[in-house]
Amino acid sequence: MKILYIYGLGGSSVGQTGQTLKRLLPQHDVRVIDYNQSDCAIARQQLMDYIQKEGIQLLVGSSLGAFIALSIPGLPKAIINPCMMPSVELPKIFVPRAMVATYKPFEEMVNHPAPENKDLVMGFFAETDELLHNRYHETFRQNYGPIHLLRLCHHRATPEMLEHEFLPAIQPLLQG
Repeated sequence: MKILYIYGLGGSSVGQTGQTLKRLLPQHDVRVIDYNQSDCAIARQQLMDYIQKEGIQLLVGSSLGAFIALSIPGLPKAIINPCMMPSVELPKIFVPRAMVATYKPFEEMVNHPAPENKDLVMGFFAETDELLHNRYHETFRQNYGPIHLLRLCHHRATPEMLEHEFLPAIQPLLQG
């Protein structure tokens, strides 16, 4: 299976989570590409072009990358600690207003998905997320369904959480 991991704000294609997923899923083709985070529309287009060109079958996204993944219709997704409202959260960490403004137009789509996209998503939230706390648990439940609580991480995914909590839970997605 071809999997695309979409990292969060400030991440990169050589970051720990993407590399850990590659190591833990040797039977799958895990990809991580760099993309333009400063403009959500550009990021989405870059990722959608890559998805189509490469035949990606599953998206895994974390934080701001999870937001972008949720905005891409038609593919199964495993979402970790999603930033559901970048226009609210990004200013708290001093992200420039111009960048924040590019994410706002996609918030309605992410927070009120089309019915055909709701069943394609599994959501994972850290019990002790120091950045987002539990602010988006209920929003996610209402719009996508049940959530899985993660004990072995905070906002950033850890290798232990990925191996012992996340990957066992997404086995149905990995089986196609």
